[in-house]
Amino acid sequence: MPDVILALLRLIFLGLVYLFVWQVAVAKSARGQGLAGRMLDHLLARPASHAVNYVETTITSDNHASWTLFRHFAGRHGAGLESGVWFDREDHFAGEHDSEHLLRIGPFKK
Repeated sequence: MPDVILALLRLIFLGLVYLFVWQVAVAKSARGQGLAGRMLDHLLARPASHAVNYVETTITSDNHASWTLFRHFAGRHGAGLESGVWFDREDHFAGEHDSEHLLRIGPFKK
């Protein structure tokens, strides 16, 4: 199993480019070394990501590690961060899963 996993999707909507980060996973043995943050930084620095205006992801309210990861990522890139409930616990998951908050980071300075 790899130490770090990233799944993503690139969307273009109304002329803006959104990079949706679906999953970030770091093996227990590799945590605490800043790998996930460096991976996101490298992803945004790639030529293929030059046009990206916003990075989006979803996080449950109790996932403190992910909130910290993406807040620090936004700060390192001088980008704004906004969030709100996207998939509601009751409306979308029939009470079986915590609400998912959509985080939108950006716009990124070019």
